This record gives sequence, structure tokens and C-alpha cells, in this order.
Amino acid sequence: MPDLVFITATNRLIPDDKQARKLIRKQAMSKPAHARRKRGGYGQHNLIQYPVGIINEKESEERYYAAWEAIRAIVPSLPSCSYERLRTRYNFDLLDLSQLTSFHISYATASSLASKPDMLSDVLGRRHWSYLNYLPGRIGQNGALDKAAVCVAARAQQWLASPSEPVSGSILKLYSEALADLQAELQCPDACLGPDVLCATELLGIYELLKMSTEDAWNYHSSGAAALIKLRGPERCQSDFEKALLLSHFHDALNVNQSCFLSDGPWQAVLRAIPTNDNLFNDRSEPIVALLTNVCHVPEYFHKTTQIICVTRDDIPDYWFDDVTSNLHRLRLACLQWQEEYFGSAAAGCPNMVIDTDRQHEALGFSFAVSIVINRLLFSLDPIANAYCEETAQKFASKILQIKKMSLSNESQAELFMAIKLSVARTAQATATKWNDWCKNAQLEPSTRSPLLPKEVFTDWCRRMNWETP
Repeated sequence: MPDLVFITATNRLIPDDKQARKLIRKQAMSKPAHARRKRGGYGQHNLIQYPVGIINEKESEERYYAAWEAIRAIVPSLPSCSYERLRTRYNFDLLDLSQLTSFHISYATASSLASKPDMLSDVLGRRHWSYLNYLPGRIGQNGALDKAAVCVAARAQQWLASPSEPVSGSILKLYSEALADLQAELQCPDACLGPDVLCATELLGIYELLKMSTEDAWNYHSSGAAALIKLRGPERCQSDFEKALLLSHFHDALNVNQSCFLSDGPWQAVLRAIPTNDNLFNDRSEPIVALLTNVCHVPEYFHKTTQIICVTRDDIPDYWFDDVTSNLHRLRLACLQWQEEYFGSAAAGCPNMVIDTDRQHEALGFSFAVSIVINRLLFSLDPIANAYCEETAQKFASKILQIKKMSLSNESQAELFMAIKLSVARTAQATATKWNDWCKNAQLEPSTRSPLLPKEVFTDWCRRMNWETP
């Protein structure tokens, strides 16, 4: 048993004597100092004092640093004072908007929300993994991000208090200040590549959704975020925060008739490194990322098909035509295989994980919408040989409408997160008669080569979808 020394008045040390107090402290700390010397911690301030069960003098240095890293991993996740002040001031937690950061959000969602603002109340508070999860540790470090967060929180607070009122002048001023700070950051070659600048851009996109404006305003921020992601490059997409920012703005390149940069090899490698197994159908799960890596290639062949149908027509070389059709068939098969793996007979072998059924059906609807586009492109290039593709497209359109009607938890969820899928399905059904009638007439006319779909029939479909054509 160690010797215990008690300091009392009988020690003949005057209590208020400075030298006496120094001697007392020196004696009291002698053994802890000796123990620190033995484990290498002497002279280092503010060392975390671990419980006896975690670390002691006999434990290895490797375990010591493992415990230290575990503590460090916990500390940054605690809400920062700046974020808490923001939450308290506006009585709103930005993490409750995480549903609006999903890749399922699109220009069609913005239009739906603008026409029915009350749908927002059904998605607030239903949290899932998002770049918003990382805001508590980042607020207070970047002016543009701070002002964007304030702008969104203020608008959310006003909407919850008075949903029918227009955006107040004070909030418009906050938006103007946030936009000015963001533009200043974008003018700086180094600052514009920071993840906080990208986050501020995406947050202002959420503001446009909460403003209940048309899809045009949302598109500006969406396109800007996509341009920033591309400028940053795949090497700046390593942290979970950056990966969440990438998935949140899975830019719809079909809308502007451009190839998607995410189809490039380095970006494909980034996407494949994202999946986790915490939830089978959240935005960073294996099935979702597997689907998105294939979808990235669709805009390229949509662009090439529009060039063939609307510009070159019969002047295109056979080898180029064959390359486009063969790759579209490959993408068509990849979608079918994905549906079979996660929703067909093979799905029984999936690991037993947590599944958000709404997200599950939204993902299935997304794969159906992509399949409709691919099948229609194939039909456009060879309506006679690929007549079955239009039949398949109509079958998938019916299935999307069935998901909306039967499989999602509430009507608002269906309207908001199925918006782009429903638009694809309804447009396919609305134009089905025109496409089938032309195909029947083409089969009656003898030709050495199957005729392409008429330009006006094809562009009518694209125009209804707000997709640009040459």
C-alpha cells in the first residue's frame, strides 16, 4: 500500500505561505509525474485522462494511439457553438432538411414544390445521411457557408410560421449577402475549390426550393454546383463530406444535352469508393451507387442520338451508328441486371440490412425511368428492329405510376421524390400513339435500311421533357 502524506497544521507549514504551497504541490504531483515520464507523457499539456480499463502503463504504444484517435473521432462530431447559436436563434435545425439533399431531387421536384408548397411539411425532419450531417463542425469557419446556412434557416423558420406568406424583405437581404459572399469566394482561384464553397452553393439551392420558386432558379444553383464539382476534380472528393456533396448534386446532364463528366474513369473510381452497408437503399449504398455509375453514361448516348436524329440523319458512318446502338444495348442490359439483382429472384440473397422502403421504391422507379429513356433512344435509331423497345418503355411507364400510387408512404413523398420519374412515365404514355403509328407506317414502306424516327416526333418528346435538342 503506498504511503499517504497528510498536510496538517502540525507540519509546521503556514497555510498561506507561498513557498509552502509550492512544496505541497510538488510533493502531491511527484508520483503522477513519475508515471508520466514512464509512459512518455511528461511535459505534454491537456492530455486526455483515460479510464484505467482503456490504457495503463503496461499497454503498448499502438493501443495508446488507437485510443487517442478514437477520442479525436468523437470530439469533432459534437455540435459546435456556432451551429448551436444558429439553431437556437432560428429555432430550426438544418439537419431536418436532409431529405432535400437526395439525388432524387431534380428540376421537376422544384416545379412540384412550387405548385404545392404544403408538401414540404411531410418531408421535414425525416433525416438521412447527407452533407448537412457535417454542418455542425463546419459552421463558423467560412463566411460564405455561414451566410448561406443563416439564409436557409431563416427561410425555413418563416415558412413554418407562415407558409402562405411570401419571402420577407429581411430574408431576401440575407440571401443577397450570402450570394455576394459566395461570388467573392468563387472569384478566388484557391478558395473556390474548397468544399465549404461547394456546400454553400448547394445550400442556396435548398433556399430556392424553400422559396417555392420555379425550377429555373433551382437549376442555376444545380448547374453551378455541378461545374464546381467538375472543376475540383476527383482528387478533391475523398472525405465523407465531399462524397455527400457529390451525390447530392448528381447533375441531370440530359436536361442540357451534354455528356456527364462522372462517366470518366477517375470519377467512376470515386463513385465506386463511396458505398457503405449501413442501409441498403440510402444514397451511398451499394445498389444506388451501382445504378448511378451506369446512369452516368446515358447522357453521352442521348447526346449522340440527338445528333443522329436531328442533324446528320443518313450521313452518319455505319461504324459510328453501330457504336451508339451497341452501347445503348449494353446500358439497357445493365439496368435489367440491376433490377434483377436487387428486386428479382436474386434479391433473396441480399444481406439482412436496414431498408428504407420509400427509398427502395424510389430507386426502382429511377431505374425504370432510365430504362424508358434508353429504350426510346434505341427505338428512335431503328424503329423496326427495335419495336420491342417501345413496348418495354410503356411497360416501365405503367410500373412507375403504380409505384407512385401503391408503394410510397404518402402522397407528398411520391410527388416530390418521384417527380422526374413520373414526368418521364407520363410523357412516354402521352406520346406513345404518335410513336407507334409512325412505326406501323414505316414497316409498310420497303427500304434497304430501317428509317430513323422523324425529327419532329423525336423533338416533340424531348420538348415535353424540357430536354434540349440540336
